Amino acid sequence: MLASRHGKRRRGHLPPALDQASAAVILADLEAAAAAAANGRFLDANAFQATVAAADDLVGFLGEARLLPDSILAEYCERYNAVKLVGRRVRAKLRRQGVGQSDQIVSLPDDIVRHIFAALANPLDPAPAVHLASTCKYLRVALRTGSGCELQRLQSFTRSTDLLCDVVSVAGAQPATRAQLQLATTLTTTRSATGRTFKVGDCSTLAALMEGGWLDRLQALRLEVPYLGVAGFRPIFEALAGGALPKLRHLNLSHNILDEGGGCICSALSRIRLPAGCGLSLSNNRITSDGVVALAGALARGAFPSLVALDLSDNDIDGAGVEAIAECGRMGHLRSLQSLNLDGNDGTTAASIDVLAAALRAWGTFPALKSIYLPHEAADFGPAGARLVAVCNRERNVGLSWI
Repeated sequence: MLASRHGKRRRGHLPPALDQASAAVILADLEAAAAAAANGRFLDANAFQATVAAADDLVGFLGEARLLPDSILAEYCERYNAVKLVGRRVRAKLRRQGVGQSDQIVSLPDDIVRHIFAALANPLDPAPAVHLASTCKYLRVALRTGSGCELQRLQSFTRSTDLLCDVVSVAGAQPATRAQLQLATTLTTTRSATGRTFKVGDCSTLAALMEGGWLDRLQALRLEVPYLGVAGFRPIFEALAGGALPKLRHLNLSHNILDEGGGCICSALSRIRLPAGCGLSLSNNRITSDGVVALAGALARGAFPSLVALDLSDNDIDGAGVEAIAECGRMGHLRSLQSLNLDGNDGTTAASIDVLAAALRAWGTFPALKSIYLPHEAADFGPAGARLVAVCNRERNVGLSWI
């Protein structure tokens, strides 16, 4: 594997701009420059030195970061060596012609510098990016000037990440450190020792970390911030809509009073993508049946196809909401659902319990379901309650709890 001119670099999150396809384009451009040099279209050795240096850093970085499969990397190394061979021939020809070479350090093209810096610019561990930026004055200038201002953005992002660490807990540790956040599998919002609470700006920072892939280890995310509302959580929803947190297994949005009328929370959630096998908790959010109907509509359009647990307990759902969930199952949605919690919704009616029992009796309804939690009042619904018990115990082997 080729070593980088700037030493071994730690792996960072690699943005889409430096994937295999774009790396191929960059290397192809360098090969074109080498061909131009071989045909005498470079005026001096320094110009071609820049091309060879760019190839050196690009391929060396790709190897250290393990961005490419070994077979592709081997191909790129072979092409890189071909560029180097042309370079030696060009420099020898220029020397014979009496053209001098400069010992000055040659900077990389700015776009490649910024690609590499962005790959290392992890706000949870900014040291590798800062080290790269301090390598020489040419890199410092490239990263501090122009429209990019990458260094300033990284510094600002790191400061906001430090503020976020004050109001989140990782595995019981609070405040969290950046190192803990980078390795976290669970994350919970909390209040700092100075009384500072999780704010809209923290939500935006958390969303940016999610989108950047720096929290990809997270398996459980609990956001309990009742004063933010749906608009405050929107950056999180947008990040999840983009496929952030691929290992997430439980998203807990309980105790947030998120239903602001018309089922807007469920409408907002309908646009997010949750990984297969994920559970969703929405208890204590004042969700009404309108919200459940909106959620059922989203499920009918393919939202949450692999949801394994749905907690709608302690909301304001009445019989219409229970019936909407039952109909959703009867239509073949929520096929991976194993646990359904409707406890604490005192508006549940005997008629809605009958609809749920009939849906469970139908073939293909909630095929993976293992447990249902209902408000204790439902146990007093006489024949309707008895029919549901019979279906769960005798026909489906589904655990039924009246809490």
